[in-house]
Amino acid sequence: MKASHKIQAIFCVAGTVLMFGASDAWAGYTFTTFDVSTQLGGLLGFTNATGVNNAGQVVGFIGPANNAGASVSPSGSNGYDGFIDNGGTFTQIDVPGAQPQTTEVSGINNSGQITGTFIDSGPGTPHGFVTSGTAYTNPTNYTQLDAPSATVGNSIGITNAFGLNNSGTVVGGTGSVNGLNGFSYNTSSQTFTAVNVSPALAESNSTQAQGVNDAGHIAGYFIGNDGQLHGFIDSAGNFVQLDAPFATVVDTNGTHGGSTYAMGLNNSDDVVGYVYDGLGNIHGFVEDRGVFTEIDVPPGADAFGTDPYGTEVLGINDGGELVGIYNDDAGTHGFIATLNDAPEPASLALLGFGILGLLTVYRGRVVRGC
Repeated sequence: MKASHKIQAIFCVAGTVLMFGASDAWAGYTFTTFDVSTQLGGLLGFTNATGVNNAGQVVGFIGPANNAGASVSPSGSNGYDGFIDNGGTFTQIDVPGAQPQTTEVSGINNSGQITGTFIDSGPGTPHGFVTSGTAYTNPTNYTQLDAPSATVGNSIGITNAFGLNNSGTVVGGTGSVNGLNGFSYNTSSQTFTAVNVSPALAESNSTQAQGVNDAGHIAGYFIGNDGQLHGFIDSAGNFVQLDAPFATVVDTNGTHGGSTYAMGLNNSDDVVGYVYDGLGNIHGFVEDRGVFTEIDVPPGADAFGTDPYGTEVLGINDGGELVGIYNDDAGTHGFIATLNDAPEPASLALLGFGILGLLTVYRGRVVRGC
C-alpha cells in the first residue's frame, strides 16, 4: 500500500465565550480535514472517520464516490472499505473472506484492536467483528459477532459492532423483524448482554449502543416514547437521557424538536455525537457533565468543496481529540479536531478586563465570533 500523508488544510476556530467557574474555559479546536478515498485510489467524496485512540490512530471506512457524494464502487454498486490512519499513513482494511467492499471499521482501542461490520461471502448476511491483534490481514485474528437479538425464528437479521474499550468489550446494535436492540460482548467469556433503554423512556426494541469506555459506561441512542430520537449514557444499567439544547429550534413558526445521537465517549465520560435539529441542520457536539458544546467544521476549513455543512462527531479519545465527518458539495469528508490549550488564569483575567473595557466603550454592545 502506497503511503500517503494528510497534506490538507489546517484551520483553527477559537471560541469567544468566557465561561466562569470552569477549568476548561475555552472551546477552541484546530481542524484537520482529509479524504481517504483519494489516498487509496477512489474518487473524492466519501470518507467516514469513526474512531480514534489515545495514540491518535484513526479508523473509519471509505467508498468511491461521485461529486454528489453518493458512494459508487467501480462495479457500479455501493461499497465500503475500512481504513486505519497511523500518523498520516493510510492502510486499507477488509475482513478476510468478506464480500468485496463490505467492510466498515467503527472503533479502535489503545492496543490497536478494531471492531466494525462486514457482509459474508455466503448468503450475504451482515455480521459484527472484533480483532485480537493488529495483523489485520490474518483471518485468525478476526472473531465474527452475531448477537442473539439479530435472529428471530428463521429470520436472520443484522449485527453491527460500533465501539470497544481497552479490555476488548464490544458494543453495537442489531436490526431484525423485532426492531433495534443494543448489545455488549465480552471477548473473554464470549458472551452477549442486551443493552436496552428502560420502557419508561423508550419505545420497545429501539436501542443502539455506539461506544463504551473502560468503566463499562455505554453511549448510544434510542427512540423515545415521544417519537423523537434521544442520546443516552448507561452506567451499570442506570440510563441517563441526553438531549442537546440546540437540537430544538424556536422561531417565528413555533418550536421544532430535533434528534440527538450519542456516538461515543471517553474515560472521562465526555460524550460525543450529533443532532438533526428541528430545521434539518446537522451539528456535532461534545457533552461534559450536562454541558453541551456545539461542534461545526468552520467555513474556510473545507479543503474540498465550497464550504462545509452538516458536522457529525463520531469519536473521542482521552485527550479530547475528536474525529468525525462533514458534508459539502463534493461529498463526505473526515476531520480530526484537536482541543487548543486553555489560556493561563492570568491571561483569562487580562482578557476579562479587556472584555469589560470593550463593554464600557460600546455601552453594552457584545460582539460574538472570531
